[in-house]
Amino acid sequence: MSASLFQHANFFSTCQTLCCVVGFEGSFRQVNQATLDILGYSIEHMLQLSFLELVHPDEQSLIESQLNSLSNSDTPLTFACQIKDHQDQYHYFLWQATPSLMEFAFYAVGIDASMCKQDMEQDSLTTLQEEQVILQEKHADLQLMYEELHTQLGVQHDVEDYQYYSSVIECMTEGVVLQTKSGQLHGLNPHRIEALLGGAMGLSDFMGLWQSSVQATDNGESNTLHLQHKSQNDIIYLQVQHRLLKDPQTQGTQARLLIFQDVSQETRLAQQLNTLQNDVKAMSLSHSEGIVTWDISQNTLDYSDTWKEMLGLSLEKHLGHHEETWFSRIYPSEYQAVVAHIRQFLKQKTATLDIKYRMQHAEGSYRWIHNNASIIPNEKGRPQRFVIIFEDVTEQQHIQQSLRNTRIKAEKESLYHHLFNAQAEAALVFSQQNRHILDANPMVLKLYGYAREEWNEASFDRLYADPTQCMADIRKAYREPQAHIPVSWHKHKDGTLFPVEIMMGQCEVKGQKLVYAVMHDITKRHLHEQTLREERNQYGSIFHAAPFPILYVDRHQHIVRANRHAAHLFNARPEELQGCPMHDLKLAYDTDDAKLDIQVLSTGRAVLGHIKEINDKQWQFNRLPYRDKAGNIIGLLLFIIDVSTFH
Repeated sequence: MSASLFQHANFFSTCQTLCCVVGFEGSFRQVNQATLDILGYSIEHMLQLSFLELVHPDEQSLIESQLNSLSNSDTPLTFACQIKDHQDQYHYFLWQATPSLMEFAFYAVGIDASMCKQDMEQDSLTTLQEEQVILQEKHADLQLMYEELHTQLGVQHDVEDYQYYSSVIECMTEGVVLQTKSGQLHGLNPHRIEALLGGAMGLSDFMGLWQSSVQATDNGESNTLHLQHKSQNDIIYLQVQHRLLKDPQTQGTQARLLIFQDVSQETRLAQQLNTLQNDVKAMSLSHSEGIVTWDISQNTLDYSDTWKEMLGLSLEKHLGHHEETWFSRIYPSEYQAVVAHIRQFLKQKTATLDIKYRMQHAEGSYRWIHNNASIIPNEKGRPQRFVIIFEDVTEQQHIQQSLRNTRIKAEKESLYHHLFNAQAEAALVFSQQNRHILDANPMVLKLYGYAREEWNEASFDRLYADPTQCMADIRKAYREPQAHIPVSWHKHKDGTLFPVEIMMGQCEVKGQKLVYAVMHDITKRHLHEQTLREERNQYGSIFHAAPFPILYVDRHQHIVRANRHAAHLFNARPEELQGCPMHDLKLAYDTDDAKLDIQVLSTGRAVLGHIKEINDKQWQFNRLPYRDKAGNIIGLLLFIIDVSTFH
């Protein structure tokens, strides 16, 4: 996605008016959902059309001339014309087109002015012009809102910018809520949010709407959700749009944006209309789709001949009137959920049944079935029968699944490419057959000192100081799913050697066996470990060569290490003293000793301790703090000195 399309994505998807991007040659490059809903075209069909194809023939020459002027101007153009929908019906739209010379395209926003066309032509031209100005301002404000909202995530704005940005959103009829990476909610127009919900939005409200919207989108369902109004005992319907705001450079998620509006009235009217349409549909499709009629009072079902034909059953066969004739053919893993959904529909009696699942055909295969249902009332208006329509949508399901698989594959390939090149470590892929390097990210070139053109026909062996070590590492990758090579010596382009840590694994792409490798330069760590080993060896020599007992004690008064003289003093081996509490030794370790330990650990100062008698000798316990490389006190050293000769 280009930077331009990325900047306008959220605006396009949430705007309720027609919004589109049209190339100067006339082709549609991008349209929002409102355009598809109002004109009735699919996105695939829409992108194959040109703008002028939709304009009424009587107006095409005039509109073409006006649009041609946009390619040589940076001034917005306002015009009106008739646009054809998918049923070849024309609607009168008022358009605002803004050219983008850098993109060789113009941005167009249109409103349906069909109902008021005659009034505008006669005596309301002034009103239309005012509405046009408002539309222009709203369009500009919404664009500015998005740009400022996106910038707000990465940099700090001053108070004036933030106040202007807030005032623009405050004028919107939709509720707008932003959740930052820290999890905090920011109601960008709190008064509108409270008016819609009947109270302030809490984190649970936000997460509920967010998850419901995500689930509806993933399942291809409507994004109209219903919930209880906080201040009224009533159900409201919200049309919800969710968006992840991402950093254009890293593609990392910066925030969550939730936009919702009350569509209760429209939804209830649509439900009433849908009920009437279902009745008509039940009659019109009764000759082509499967029909099951469920009598509520008798709890009996009648299966039509078209239902039998759809499932390959004999028309002469009597199926009875029991629900199990239907339910027994449901795909086993979907049986419980489908039956529960149907029974809930029967219980509510006012809901709509819209469900898709698999049913077994007489030949043994499973067909995808889409159910719709209508309620037929009696003379008193109470539900009497359910008419359930069965539509075989197997072909459509296979097409949709194929499209989803294609989209997922494309997304995975795009994600691989992005992650591969954004990898902070050096990563490459080579052929298992001849070890030829097929791809390498920029960090590989930087690590080894090569230019991109120098990698032509390069082999993985080329990176190693010792080719035999290369073959040993590759054989290990063949044996293990994820091979870890702690240290392997490689060479720079100039011939200098350096140690690397490697993670290698296998994969297969289009029948070709590949090996991927991620290399990490461990030169500093290698030097540090070597220094640490030398220090430990030196420390160990001093620790054990001391002519008097030494104990290393942790902050919990447990022995971590003891030298040979200390072990001899307590008649034990050094390893037997490790982990032993000081109180368990024959030292009469009392509260005064514990206080001295705490004093050393807290102040970091050495303390001369008490004199104790062990094996008929007098021993003085002197304490020194023990620090790690960062300077933190992690324990103390106990130097036990024989002072018998001084008494």
